[in-house]
Amino acid sequence: MFLTILSLSIIDGFLTLHLLNMGAEEINPVMRYFLRFGSMPFFLAKYTMSVIALTFLLVHKNYYLFHTHIKTESAFTAISLLYVILVVYELILVFG
Repeated sequence: MFLTILSLSIIDGFLTLHLLNMGAEEINPVMRYFLRFGSMPFFLAKYTMSVIALTFLLVHKNYYLFHTHIKTESAFTAISLLYVILVVYELILVFG
């Protein structure tokens, strides 16, 4: 799941840059900040933040979320699903 999410994050980064070249705007203020420095800093920031967040989740995968019966490991599934939806949406924007 770690590699799946990281791959989807990288695909999202490439698609975002492509959409920006087509005239779209970045709505995430953190990523918009890194875009001011160019495509490579944007991409490196996205990759670095993804790796840090995923590593944190991986280390804590057997913990429970907010004192519930849901393990943090479930977040991997939810994040994967959300990234798939995002990438499909971006592909529709690019090719639609």
